[in-house]
Amino acid sequence: MPDLIAPRPAATVKPRDIVVGGQAVAAGRRTTVELEIPQLYTHTRMVMPVHVIRGSRAGPVLFVSAALHGDELTGVAIVHRLMRHKLLALSYTQH
Repeated sequence: MPDLIAPRPAATVKPRDIVVGGQAVAAGRRTTVELEIPQLYTHTRMVMPVHVIRGSRAGPVLFVSAALHGDELTGVAIVHRLMRHKLLALSYTQH
């Protein structure tokens, strides 16, 4: 399984990019990466969607997680609201 965030970008990635699940995310970009997670006991492949919102300027980093136990759905609604919040929209430039 690839590292969630590579400490050093690969040579083919721009220096300011970060790598999440093997996908480069440039400054000022917003994308969804599907990370592979361990298979179920039935050998069903699983992925976890990770929304990456990368600011256009250097600054603090925030990690938000929800539904770790599967039935705690209130946290998912809060994360969706956070992703649409106007202050978060000011931190990146959509390309």
